[in-house]
Amino acid sequence: MHAGLKDGGYILIDFMNAEKVINNLTERETKEIDGYKFYIRKAVENGKIIKYINIEKEEKVWMFKEEVQALMQHHFHQFLNNTGFTLVKEYGDYDLNKFNPKKSGRYILLAKKK
Repeated sequence: MHAGLKDGGYILIDFMNAEKVINNLTERETKEIDGYKFYIRKAVENGKIIKYINIEKEEKVWMFKEEVQALMQHHFHQFLNNTGFTLVKEYGDYDLNKFNPKKSGRYILLAKKK
């Protein structure tokens, strides 16, 4: 990102609020939609939020695994400081409200290239 921007250019990063996601993680969930049964298991493993999804319909089974790095506010601050960016503003949602690690739905950062 740094190499692709002119000096003084801006980046906008929109990420989940990992702290809130982890604190409110539903470990197991079952859903049925249009005859498909979804068996979902979520966990935090090795700094990642992992979702295992098994889908069944009749005698067919599909299995998926999603992994997302659980990056916290301090990880982004470290990234910006180490890569030549200055943090300009942080937001907690698309209405641009202040970021609250416990409550905000998103973690949105505006940073400027030094």
